[in-house]
Amino acid sequence: RISWTIPEVEPEVTASTLKLRIRGSNRLHNYDHGTGRLVPKGGSTVPAPTYEVTVEGCEEGIEYEAVLAVMNSEGWSEPSPFSEAGWFGAALKSREKPPKPTSPTLTALGSGKLRVTWAVPSAAPPVEATQVQLTDVGTGKKWLIDLTGALVSAGRTSFAPSRTEVNIHGVQDCVEYAAEICCRNAEGFGEYSMSSDSVANIDAKGQIGGMQLVIHEGASTD
Repeated sequence: RISWTIPEVEPEVTASTLKLRIRGSNRLHNYDHGTGRLVPKGGSTVPAPTYEVTVEGCEEGIEYEAVLAVMNSEGWSEPSPFSEAGWFGAALKSREKPPKPTSPTLTALGSGKLRVTWAVPSAAPPVEATQVQLTDVGTGKKWLIDLTGALVSAGRTSFAPSRTEVNIHGVQDCVEYAAEICCRNAEGFGEYSMSSDSVANIDAKGQIGGMQLVIHEGASTD
C-alpha cells in the first residue's frame, strides 16, 4: 500500500501519477490505476482526491521505492524524491547478481543473417535486461548486438526481459560464429553464458571457405 499527501495549491490538484522501481535499479514501472497493477509503459493516473492505493504485481520479498508527481490545470509538478524502500512478504530475499544463463541457441538464416534465442534465468532482484555477444570463432573478435540486430561495440544493447530473440544482420557468409548472453538486475551484470554451438552461413553458390563443391554424375569405375 502506498499513500501520499496531496498539496493544497491553486488551481487544485486533479490527478497524481505514481512510479515504482526496485531498490538500486534505474528502471521505472508505471502504476496503472485502472487495473491497480504495475505496467512497463503508460498507465492511467490516480484521480484526486484519492491519496492511497494498493499496488498489485510486485514481487514478494523485493524492496521497492516510489516516486510521485501531481497535476492541475497548469500542468505537471516536478517529481517528488523517492520514498523509503518497502516490501511485502514475511522476509526480504537475499540480493545477488543474476546467475550464469544457459547457452543460447544460434541459427543460420542465410544471406548474412543469424538468429539468437535465449532463456532468461530467475533472479532476486529479477532480471531487467539481457546483453547478447557474438564471436567470430576463427579470429576471436567479439561484437555486442543492438536492439536492431546490428553488430556494435556500444550503444543500445540491453534487451528487455520480455524479449528472448533477436535476428542479427551484417555477418559474413562462410564465417563461423558463436553467441553468448549475460543478464543484469539491480545488483549488476552476472557472468556470460557458455557459448552456443557455432554456425556458419553457406553462400548461394555452395562455397565453403572459398572452395566450390561440385557433384559429378557418371558411371562408377572400379
